[in-house]
Amino acid sequence: MIFDGARGDLENFQKELRVFVAEEFRLQREAVEKLWALPVERKEEEGRCIAGAVFTGLVGVPARLVFEVKGNDSRFREGDFVRLSLGDPREAICEGVFEVCDDFRLELIPHGVSAHRVKLPVGAGGLQFDEAFLDLEFLYQDAIAELARTALGRDVILPILEGGLKPEIEIEEFDAAFGREKENGMHDRQAEAVASALATDSYWLIHGPPGTGKTKVLSRIVAESIGKGERVLVTAANHTAINNLLEAVLREVGDGERVVKIAPFRDHSLRVKQFEYFKDAGMGFLDGGFAVGATPFSLRSKRLRGEDFDLVVVDEASQMTVPLAVMAMLGGRRYIFAGDHRQLPPVCVSVSQEDAARVSVFAGLQAFGADTMLTVTHRLNDALCRWPSERFYRSKLEPHPAVAGRRLRVSEDERGGVASPEPPVVCFCEEHEGSTTHSEEEIRRVVQIVESLRRAGVSSEEIGVVVPFRKQARYLRKRLARKGEGRGPLVDTVERMQGQEREVIVISFTVSDWNFAGRVEKFLFQSERLNVAVTRAKTKLYLVVSKSLLEYAEKCLDGEAKEVFLSLFESVERVVGREGEGG
Repeated sequence: MIFDGARGDLENFQKELRVFVAEEFRLQREAVEKLWALPVERKEEEGRCIAGAVFTGLVGVPARLVFEVKGNDSRFREGDFVRLSLGDPREAICEGVFEVCDDFRLELIPHGVSAHRVKLPVGAGGLQFDEAFLDLEFLYQDAIAELARTALGRDVILPILEGGLKPEIEIEEFDAAFGREKENGMHDRQAEAVASALATDSYWLIHGPPGTGKTKVLSRIVAESIGKGERVLVTAANHTAINNLLEAVLREVGDGERVVKIAPFRDHSLRVKQFEYFKDAGMGFLDGGFAVGATPFSLRSKRLRGEDFDLVVVDEASQMTVPLAVMAMLGGRRYIFAGDHRQLPPVCVSVSQEDAARVSVFAGLQAFGADTMLTVTHRLNDALCRWPSERFYRSKLEPHPAVAGRRLRVSEDERGGVASPEPPVVCFCEEHEGSTTHSEEEIRRVVQIVESLRRAGVSSEEIGVVVPFRKQARYLRKRLARKGEGRGPLVDTVERMQGQEREVIVISFTVSDWNFAGRVEKFLFQSERLNVAVTRAKTKLYLVVSKSLLEYAEKCLDGEAKEVFLSLFESVERVVGREGEGG
């Protein structure tokens, strides 16, 4: 862990946390102000801005502001905090959270003001969305101060985070839980993870590489805890992770009265009951246990402040910084942390990309050894499992026997062509230069691959296309729709694809302009991002990349990023060159 205060020294530990939080927020403020000052064309090119939006009216209760755009190529997604202006973000109309952020439609929940009080005439154009800065430093600092004010902070949380408090496992409870989960069809590592979590007196970590059933394991832990009459907080650094786990818990529990979500806005795709304030959920009238999903910030606001939980389950803990974890941990006395530090790390500006994973609570606690690694993937076949296992999981990740030999099922006349089952990994190396967030050459190749797969009998629902930039995704969706694909395959960025899987994944790397590659190098070549993209595939993986980008990586990258990126292409069995050619 980056916080190196002497073991048990609460004062030094608090100081390190305070300094980290203060520096992080100072740099975030500076970064946003510098970003606001950039030309809009530069911000649009890098996906940091949406310009030319038109206000079309209000919708829903509570009311949301609705906008149309000609094309949304930004990195923004639902839940992002943004600033609305007439072109100068330093003179904001309002700030708010995107509830909908599609290619052509945006819905904004204003922050701190009713939508009805935002003075915008219907039809107003020339509107612009930029990244906003929600200054929550005071919440972090208040939580850090509470470490010293409470016995929970002094005697439980601090010793856990510094490795001085080792979890003790109640053997009889472990054995009973292990037996139950084995009878429910879990393999040994999954059953061990559930049993350890239920039997620990303080905390446990669950390391869940791609396809190993982390969500299934967590949902069983929460369901069993509810069955024991416990109050469970389900939390994460983002709402998507919370929602995914709550849906799984609801399937396990089967009682919609015992699973709720607390948030300032409603997610209409979530089947779980949702409330803005915990007091409105009526959970206090229930006999027995229940689960509440909320971000750690809710514990410091009127939504959940003062509520105590028997168990705090932190999903995607590898994306949660230690200070944010402190905020969550103050809500209970026992903790389950689940994640994968070899997938996307926390977003920080005060540490380098290489060190970002080290500030996560998951990576810090993993060094103390109280964890179960799920080692059997039910997603990746043997060929697709090999590269991530060797590069990210010390060769411990292996495919389940039921999926190891799985290959793409195609019609006989397509065998030997683009859609051939063998080899499971194929690289198309394209000749193009000067592309930034959009490559016509790679779009043509991806369309050719998808058409070949469709002719071979692979449905659109079984295909996913991963791209680094939203503009490439939008152009691809439009082209595939023109080709008669209807809704077509799922096409999206890495962030939106995390947690999903498809039989076939096509990755378009898009970039061939060296200057642009240099500007987005840390984003484009991030090893954890590459791991997420590759491990969405179950059966077949296509890599579409320019020779120019490979040359850039060879000549301009260094360290782990270079090694990991180039090793992926070294592992490819076939490289396809000119259109329609196989090699």
